[in-house]
Amino acid sequence: MSVCSASCAICISPLLSHHQNAVSTPCGHLFHQDCLHKALISTKKKCPACRVHVSNSSVLRLYPDLSDETQTQNVVPPSPPRDLSYADSTTDPEELKAFIRSLNKDLLSTQRERDGAIGRAEQADERRSMVADELQVVQGDLTQQERVNAELHQTISRKETERNTSETRRHEVEGRLSQVYMREKKLKEDYKKLQSKLQRMQDIANISNNRELDEQDLRRMHQHHKPEELVVAQARSISHLNKEYRSLMKKVRWHFLSPSPPQ
Repeated sequence: MSVCSASCAICISPLLSHHQNAVSTPCGHLFHQDCLHKALISTKKKCPACRVHVSNSSVLRLYPDLSDETQTQNVVPPSPPRDLSYADSTTDPEELKAFIRSLNKDLLSTQRERDGAIGRAEQADERRSMVADELQVVQGDLTQQERVNAELHQTISRKETERNTSETRRHEVEGRLSQVYMREKKLKEDYKKLQSKLQRMQDIANISNNRELDEQDLRRMHQHHKPEELVVAQARSISHLNKEYRSLMKKVRWHFLSPSPPQ
């Protein structure tokens, strides 16, 4: 069935009229433009024939051939200008048919371009959705990495605190060891002093007891004793020798002067 013999699917009147514009929905149904406009308002953007969603931008206006269908169509006149005002200024049927064919050709080209743009837009939407999904995955990985980094920073901070505590304890132990070493050194020095003092006292006691001293004893005494200590020790020794000398002389006199010396 040609467009010329078709009727509006809403008002059932002939589709072609001097007062009505013929339009087509994407699903292929034909209507008068005014009838379809009213129907889309009442049916919430759905085709009155099949209930498929229809928007105003998807409705196509038709420019059918108005000549008698039995006329020959082998003659192709020159393409007229595509200005719509040209249809009002010419009365030649062949020129009008050529004008309508040109408009239909432009309409089909525009529709193909529109379909291509819709396809590209859908592909762009798919890519956008894929990118959004990938971005969500990357954001999840980034969040996980940030959480891991935060845990690592906490671990590093804890290790730093433990290291500082260990350093403080090490310094305290080193300070205590240094004090122990100093006390040990002082004790050794005090021990040497006491040992030297004890040796001097022993030497003085030997002198006081009139023990015979050899050369080594005398050399050691001169090394470890002060001169005044040696003088005091020598004086005590001389005093002790004098006492022994007087006692011995007394015994000798008694021996020579009396037959029986005192016991």
